[in-house]
Amino acid sequence: MSNAQATGLLLGLALGLPVLLALFGYAYARRRTCPACGQRLPVIRRPASLREAVQGGWTCSGCGTAVDRQGRSLPPTQTP
Repeated sequence: MSNAQATGLLLGLALGLPVLLALFGYAYARRRTCPACGQRLPVIRRPASLREAVQGGWTCSGCGTAVDRQGRSLPPTQTP
């Protein structure tokens, strides 16, 4: 590894690491809880439906309640 490569690597770490830590801290501070059972919803979500993938939100793994991006419970969806 040349001196220029080492300098570039150190500069990338010095600039990138604080940004990653700030983003993680922001996401952790905004953690939501299920309005029905109080269980904490995950920071990284896996959408359980197309609505969740497009609009955001979670499905509680504890009680199955659909929760929107703001942490409010959603009414059950009607299927024809």
